[in-house]
Amino acid sequence: WKSMQRRWRLLQVWRNKMEKYDVFICHNSKDKPEVGKIKSSLQSQGIKTFYDEDNLIPFKEWEKQILDSISEVKAFLVFISNNGTGKIQHKEINFFLKKVLPKKPEIQTGLVILMNTQEGMIDTVKNAFPKLQEYQYCDFRKEESNPMNKLISAITGRDPESQSIITQPKSLTKTPQQPPHADSISSEGIDYRELTELLSESK
Repeated sequence: WKSMQRRWRLLQVWRNKMEKYDVFICHNSKDKPEVGKIKSSLQSQGIKTFYDEDNLIPFKEWEKQILDSISEVKAFLVFISNNGTGKIQHKEINFFLKKVLPKKPEIQTGLVILMNTQEGMIDTVKNAFPKLQEYQYCDFRKEESNPMNKLISAITGRDPESQSIITQPKSLTKTPQQPPHADSISSEGIDYRELTELLSESK
């Protein structure tokens, strides 16, 4: 039994060392609600993501795990919003640009602009990390250009699988307000506008 346990532990260690991630998600912890939904969309396309909450192994040095993982990815995505770059995120970007990218220039690199990010914040991040100015970014503020599709295609080099269009997470998509229909009020004077609105939202 002890021998089996030892073999199992060795197998787990081997698996952890062999694990390769397609994407390292570098983000400010304040942006987790939005970033988490984008991460889920990437995973739905079979893209392996390193996301701290999902992939950090308990009781191990978290910083070393992060830095080791950054060195083993195919794409390094820097998510920014009006929250700016967090302390840990800043350290991740510095490590990647100074230690990893010079040795592995083939790693795809770029900014992912989250909704409601002001241009001034983009300039601030680019000025802090001039190297990022060399790369085109994916802008989730431009819904009409379907940024999720663009992001998936940039990472994989192919169109998204199973769907011709990958829509943005609902929380990232602005739902236009529809004016109440004239026929929402019946001839008996019953107001069905609230019901009509709920039905239009599939509720």
